[in-house]
Amino acid sequence: MRRVRLTPQALKDLKDCDDPTRERVKEALRHLAEHPLDGKPLKGHFQKDKVWSYRVWPYRILYRRVGSNWLEVLSIEPRKDIYR
Repeated sequence: MRRVRLTPQALKDLKDCDDPTRERVKEALRHLAEHPLDGKPLKGHFQKDKVWSYRVWPYRILYRRVGSNWLEVLSIEPRKDIYR
């Protein structure tokens, strides 16, 4: 199982979520810690940083794998806002 580290932006995003969404996101992060390849690798300007996306409707979790033991969560935002 990988360890999950949230960037300051991701931590702020998580705090801004309502309680039910926050719990769903936390459950998704636990899932990603065990199955990091369940997300989708992104293309475009995200591709050079090897950023992945995981869907927690209507939110997206953007993350990247750091080494073999860490996931770094970059952002947790609604889909309509996250890819801008």
